[in-house]
Amino acid sequence: LFRSQAVNGFVGTHGLKGFVQQGLGAEITRASFSRMIKFWLQPQVHQAVYGRPQGKGNPVSKGVAGALATIPEVITISPLENMKLAEQLDKDKRFNGMADTAKHLTKTRGVVGGLYCGYIGMQMRQCLWTGGFFLSLDVFKGAVGAGVSSPLAQDIISGFMAGAFWGALNCWTG
Repeated sequence: LFRSQAVNGFVGTHGLKGFVQQGLGAEITRASFSRMIKFWLQPQVHQAVYGRPQGKGNPVSKGVAGALATIPEVITISPLENMKLAEQLDKDKRFNGMADTAKHLTKTRGVVGGLYCGYIGMQMRQCLWTGGFFLSLDVFKGAVGAGVSSPLAQDIISGFMAGAFWGALNCWTG
């Protein structure tokens, strides 16, 4: 299918509201919270666990702090992930937004079964990716720094490389 055919088919089936109601709103919210929490908490967790700033840590301490920072992250994103999946699978158009989806999940499956189904798998995925990202980031910064002089460009490129590397290694858990 060409992109225009796919978009037209989606709009024909779900209408323009489908871009928000078929899981996109939940996914954008989930991804935003996920990144905010993990990147905000990792330095704080490092300081709390190791008694020194993240900048003075080694790759292992940075990776462990990143992995630990995923616990509150996954507690937060699990309901959003389950709402997203329910909306994506809603071929009968029963749900009218995230609040309606959450109400259905908790009513039919309970809070834990409806909003935290798959928690262990999500925790593994986030823990491996985030821990690995912070574990390897300095390695990638060193490699990139040899050929790129701009600190901003070094951060962007090395962050992309660490994210892509651990994303590829992490695919088996998703």
